[in-house]
Amino acid sequence: MQDVLFTSKMNKSFRNMLVIIVGVILILFIVPIILDSENMTKADFWAITMSCMLTLAMILWFAFDIKYVFKEEHLYLRAGFLFTRIRYEEIESYREVKGLMDVGSGFNLLNSTDAMAILSQKVMLGEVKISPTDQEAFIQELEKRIEAAKS
Repeated sequence: MQDVLFTSKMNKSFRNMLVIIVGVILILFIVPIILDSENMTKADFWAITMSCMLTLAMILWFAFDIKYVFKEEHLYLRAGFLFTRIRYEEIESYREVKGLMDVGSGFNLLNSTDAMAILSQKVMLGEVKISPTDQEAFIQELEKRIEAAKS
């Protein structure tokens, strides 16, 4: 079978949360520069600036580089440098996830409160939550791959 790629959708809740997180990080790094500008050396300024840039880059990498790929033998899920592989025969079930409270726990590789959880004992915390852009097509492909793995 051919590899099939799905990306993560991002809803308004996650977009707003991302804006708040980026704002807080900017404030945390900029306030020391402003408050202690008289005693700050160029090396201090660049250390703080580079730390801020690295932190923001990591957060944005996790937020925007989320992929779900159906491979021949397994489902490959990745967000930034976090990833997991789940063999199709190891997938016990899946379920819909609705709301921020359900999304807030577990191993999450998603950007939406409208998501799904894939349950497997081989995954950290027993399930991984994802938010594919076309959830119906994703579920159809998942069921096809699980059925093929069982036969």
